[in-house]
Amino acid sequence: MAKKKELYKLAVVDDRLLLRVPPQLVGAEVANLDDIQRELHVMDVPYLPERLLEIYERSTGNFEELSDLTSGKFLMQVEISDDEQSAFLNLIPPAADDAAVTIEEVEHFLEQHDVVQGLNATSVQKIIDEQNYYDFICVAQGGRARNGTNGTPELTFMDRSGYDDLSGVDLRTVPMMQKVEAGQVLARVYAPTDGDDGYSVKGRAISAVPGRICQLVPGQNARYGTARNEIVADKDGVVCYHNGALHVHDLKTVDNIHAGVVRFDGVLQVKGNIGDSCRVEAFRIEVSGSIGQSVVRATSDVHVQQNVLKGTIQAGGSFSANELMEATVTAGEHLFVLGNITDTTVSGGECVRILNKDGDVSGSKIEGGYVVLVPSVGAQEGAKKSTLEVGISLSERKRIREREDELKSLVADFSKEREEVDAIVRRWGKGKPTGNDEKDLAPLGEEIAQKVSKTHRYMREIRGFKRISDVSEQMDGGAVILTGKAIAGTSIFVRRTRFNLVSDSEGMAYQFSQNGVQTRPYEPVLELYQKYLRNMLFYKP
Repeated sequence: MAKKKELYKLAVVDDRLLLRVPPQLVGAEVANLDDIQRELHVMDVPYLPERLLEIYERSTGNFEELSDLTSGKFLMQVEISDDEQSAFLNLIPPAADDAAVTIEEVEHFLEQHDVVQGLNATSVQKIIDEQNYYDFICVAQGGRARNGTNGTPELTFMDRSGYDDLSGVDLRTVPMMQKVEAGQVLARVYAPTDGDDGYSVKGRAISAVPGRICQLVPGQNARYGTARNEIVADKDGVVCYHNGALHVHDLKTVDNIHAGVVRFDGVLQVKGNIGDSCRVEAFRIEVSGSIGQSVVRATSDVHVQQNVLKGTIQAGGSFSANELMEATVTAGEHLFVLGNITDTTVSGGECVRILNKDGDVSGSKIEGGYVVLVPSVGAQEGAKKSTLEVGISLSERKRIREREDELKSLVADFSKEREEVDAIVRRWGKGKPTGNDEKDLAPLGEEIAQKVSKTHRYMREIRGFKRISDVSEQMDGGAVILTGKAIAGTSIFVRRTRFNLVSDSEGMAYQFSQNGVQTRPYEPVLELYQKYLRNMLFYKP
């Protein structure tokens, strides 16, 4: 074995400190950098660590100058953090005891090494005065960007406190259904802030991330107030939230619905049950009891306090119930069930979730836009096999493409109609209106207003789809999350890729990978899902 001194050589020639490191051949013993540094410390000679590293890594086998011992100059070394928010200075004095360095020399060195902003001259002077050598000390600090705050809604119609700042709250979780009067301010929507830009010690500008716009807008029977950020009720009724908008609707309350057809353009409250052979349609439907073998449709939400047995439910918004048995349920947004889902087909545009930790799926087909979250599958004795699937459906993609095509047509119409309005306004401005201008302007304005309303509605639909799609992409196409047990034979689809459980599993999440469906513990996946759920009220323009 070679001696340490044979693996490298230090020499002083003509007041120059030289270092030779032989080529580091594969399989051969090489010089140890720590050994070299220890010897340099004993010699008490100034050198730059970065210069030592350069020579060591080259390992040419030739003597190379490590330091000039007669220069009488301070050696300086600077390190900049990866985020460029901090710069650190290391001062190394020469051999001469009376050597000195000025703050101007240090500042010039730092500037040559790209430290041009945020310099703390006091820190530099302190290093010089107190002779704090051989140590990296922070001498410059950048300015971190302060991101903007999100726009927030203030729900002024709410009697309850605690809802003044909803920047992290899904409005679908906030209790609505409160009575309001025509002209009453329902909400004030506050604009986001841009934030403050920052800078690095290298002088690079760091842009702040502006806050996201709150998408809350007036819906049916609501409008903007005289203050543009106010949403005002156009009629007496109850407040509902749906598809990014606050609506005001009439409220109709009935005890039970036993048979026949019930249609109501508002909020329908059923204090008891909806029996068999009924057809019920409304903007929003609240059922205190259960739903039997009937067809129930709502533009917005359907909420059932008890069970659905053999019923067919279609909700444009969210859906909730205690248990589902032999039913077919579709929800455009969230689908929540407290207990069990048995022999049922369910589809949630965004997610399907069983809330009770003991809830179970048996003999059912479950589809979610990007998340299916259930405790167990087949935990009950004699349970049938089930299928769980996540991903954006082809029918949903088709619907959004149709909406985008309709939006293009609306924008084209706007351009033509705006030219007509502008021409009328110009003639009025010149004091030369034609006899038909006033008559033509009113219906034209009404037509434009209707198209604006339709455009807002389509844009909300498209934003909702894109939001789901973005989340789905972030989560590799979606995730099936099982916090409890799933029996063998359960089929799981992610992005239309099938995975069959050949044995029982517990506490697993299923996501898409290039090699098929991958499994992993459910906790980190659930954390990601909850993160995006909290931010669903907002969108990036």
